[in-house]
Amino acid sequence: MSKVLKTVAKLRKEASRLKIIGRSKIKTKKELVKRIIDEGGNVYKTLNRSVKRKTSRKRRSVKRKTSRKRRSVKRKTSRKRRSVKRKTSRKRRSVKRKVSRKRRSVKRKVSRKRRSVKRKVSRKRRSVKRKVSRKSPVSHKSGKHTRYEDIINAYINGDDKAINALTVKRRNDVLHGVTFHGTKFGEVEKFKTCLEKSLGKNWAKRILDPKDKLNVNGVKRLGVPGRQGTTIGLEVRCCGSASCKMYAIKVTRKGTSCGDGATGGMGFLKQARMQQLASEYGVTPPVDAVYCGGKKDVSFMVMPVLAHRLIDVYKKGSTLSEKHQKQLWDLYKILDTKVGIVHNDINCLNIMIDSKDNLKLIDFDRSKVIEKKDIKKRGVYINLNFLELVNCFRMYGISPGEGLVKNFLRIHGKNDDFLKKKGVTFKGASSFMGYVKPLRKPGIVAWRDY
Repeated sequence: MSKVLKTVAKLRKEASRLKIIGRSKIKTKKELVKRIIDEGGNVYKTLNRSVKRKTSRKRRSVKRKTSRKRRSVKRKTSRKRRSVKRKTSRKRRSVKRKVSRKRRSVKRKVSRKRRSVKRKVSRKRRSVKRKVSRKSPVSHKSGKHTRYEDIINAYINGDDKAINALTVKRRNDVLHGVTFHGTKFGEVEKFKTCLEKSLGKNWAKRILDPKDKLNVNGVKRLGVPGRQGTTIGLEVRCCGSASCKMYAIKVTRKGTSCGDGATGGMGFLKQARMQQLASEYGVTPPVDAVYCGGKKDVSFMVMPVLAHRLIDVYKKGSTLSEKHQKQLWDLYKILDTKVGIVHNDINCLNIMIDSKDNLKLIDFDRSKVIEKKDIKKRGVYINLNFLELVNCFRMYGISPGEGLVKNFLRIHGKNDDFLKKKGVTFKGASSFMGYVKPLRKPGIVAWRDY
């Protein structure tokens, strides 16, 4: 094999690889070759192209011959395999058809038997359900959501399984079933137009602005605008009504949660639904309309206006009248025995007096539907355990009255000796009670005069 020198460009690359000093000043090829050889570098081309071509041709021809042979062998074997596969697949298919026919026939027989058994069982169950429904519409075993009054009466009378009907599903069904004037949200558009006519299109800004005194006929403030919102009074004559009726409109700022307590969390719609449920039993005023704007708009709730707050009528040092003591007891008793709601905000500021001198409860923001776990933890009469209310009266210097406190002590299994031993008056009774579950006895919550 003849040796051939590299080109000048490749020689210069080899010189730069060897880092020969002064390589840029070398001008002739001979000098460059000499310097590279002295440094131990390579100046010759290492392969001969002609020899490469000859060997590659031979290898290709050999490869072609072998590939032809292999392909022919593969074709023969593949033909044989395919023929064998066809024969076996035919046999398998025929066997599968026979087996599937047998299985189908067996399945048909079994399914016929099962269907006949199911029909018989369903007939029996239907007959049992009819009998149960005829016997008692309050049965907790039937799976139907019955009235809370019937469930709690059965539990008080000794049926421990009755409260199993107080499930989350029942709570959601109760909340979903609430309507306002027969619709989902009530007369919202009517009161929106009324507010626009009275206060203009920017009525929400004016109501929530503490500097705006709202000097408009038929509109007056019932509270001071705060972080959450405020309440105003509005006459309905501006809406075209013949009679003059005042409504209380609770307005909250943007960002109010719209949870309904069933599909969503606890929010503005839940508060309105709870109040509407309680209003069906006369505990609180009904809700005429509710609108929740969420993050985009303000929210408002419309209800009849009440005349006075309880703490404005009863001054410091006074005692609740016997009428109001009994009414207050009955309001909380109705929540416990008929409505099935925990108020959860027992405060004397949430007790109002209407134009007929009757007590009403307001602010159902924290309320919830009573479930089984609530009764197990806090007893049957959750609302009647109003220690916080007695403390609130004491803070404003109002005495709740002898009858209210004695009835409270009676349902907890206490009597007058309890107060005498402690040496306290009725105002201070709550400080020594602690948290005790009310007794579970039929008729124990009936009001007694003292």
